[in-house]
Amino acid sequence: MRDSTTGAAGTCPMHELGARFDPFDGEPTRIYPLYAEARRAAPVFYSPEIDYWVLTRYDDVRAALGGDPAVFSAANVLDLVTPLCPAAGQIAMQHGVVISPSIVDEDPPIHTAHRKSLHTPFARGRMQALTPLVRELLNARLDLLVARREMDLVGDLLFEVPAYVLFEMFGIPRAELPKVRQFAQRLAVLGFGRPAESEQVAMTQGLAEFWDYCQAHVARLIAQPGDDAISEFIRGLADPHSAVPLDPAYVTTVTFQLFFAGHETTVNATAGGMRALLENRAQWELLCRDPTLVQNAVEECLRYAPSVPAWRRITRQAVTLGGVDLPAGARLLVAIGSANRDEAQFEDGERFDIRRPNARDHLAFGFGRHHCLGADLARIEMRVMLEDLARRLPELELLPGQDYPYSRNTSHRGPESVRVRW
Repeated sequence: MRDSTTGAAGTCPMHELGARFDPFDGEPTRIYPLYAEARRAAPVFYSPEIDYWVLTRYDDVRAALGGDPAVFSAANVLDLVTPLCPAAGQIAMQHGVVISPSIVDEDPPIHTAHRKSLHTPFARGRMQALTPLVRELLNARLDLLVARREMDLVGDLLFEVPAYVLFEMFGIPRAELPKVRQFAQRLAVLGFGRPAESEQVAMTQGLAEFWDYCQAHVARLIAQPGDDAISEFIRGLADPHSAVPLDPAYVTTVTFQLFFAGHETTVNATAGGMRALLENRAQWELLCRDPTLVQNAVEECLRYAPSVPAWRRITRQAVTLGGVDLPAGARLLVAIGSANRDEAQFEDGERFDIRRPNARDHLAFGFGRHHCLGADLARIEMRVMLEDLARRLPELELLPGQDYPYSRNTSHRGPESVRVRW
């Protein structure tokens, strides 16, 4: 694991927005008004809290995500915002946890070779074939809940379904699903937040146990590959024509991260989307009346409430963004959530509208060479969830007076509880 401890690449010009900006705040009613102000007054500003430059406009965010890797590198994506305390670091070291390098923080040419090996297991047709499983899991869970007339969408429904889909996709035997599920805790705060030392220790212990499981699972698949996504990845790397060799430790790292990313992001995106739909009641009722809108509704949910509202890059060369000259070594917080509401790209971008014609232009899955491998699967899962919730529970409504807790971290967010009744 890596610590982000280097100093600022540059801290001038300053803007007072930097002092007001809380990079860990996930509540939309607070963070998005500040981003709107920044897009007008200081589209690139410095955050002393995390020692990053914050990009808020669509064009700048798109350029940083998909631009020349010789200028915008992904090398800092997995840097810890808060270095591990000695006790947590010892746990990680004892278990041999290696979170970096991985496909998300690599640049070409090694990134190109590794991504090519993941093309087959994440091909669109293969993801579409999982649709019946998603629907089966969702409706089996709904059958158990529907008589209750009330539930927490996240804890009772959304957390479980994407996890079980990934278990199936990664070749984890059905009998082991309950055991693996206990390891699949949400770890965003450990990498992207400011956890207390006691929290670090507890989270790192859970991470280490899941790491041990992934390591053993990868070893089994190397010895006896199946027809799952990780086996396909192993076969691609083991091919004599592969540009990179098969490295069990690297496969373990990728397996661990794909599981975390594939689960965390889908839960957050669907929870955020359902909150938006139910807060904008006319939009939910429109979707219930016209199911043909569901696909565009998915895109609007992703635009309006992205599960990865900010990602990271580091400059390898001097570059000018938003009128600010940034030197080589400038660390960038790429505010995807702000870009997705930029009025220059999305008319009336603060308004939630499931009929928005260009909703799919959002950057919720990134852009360019690092575009999310699991985007097709996430869209399928969200589509099925919206379709079947609208069909079976059209009278769904938010419980009044509730708070929406968000994990305090820079990069993985969604409401951790959305209580509803019907």
